[in-house]
Amino acid sequence: MQPNKDVIISKLLQQNAQLTFDKAQLESVIEQYQQKAQVEQAEKAEEK
Repeated sequence: MQPNKDVIISKLLQQNAQLTFDKAQLESVIEQYQQKAQVEQAEKAEEK
């Protein structure tokens, strides 16, 4: 018996949505980390 194509497509779309969301969250975390690193670098430059 072959799985229902609609079910498979639905599951893939759901996975794609989850991965897209996860990617956006990771990009946000990376951006925050980079901003924090820039601030720390600027503070070190001011100390000199």
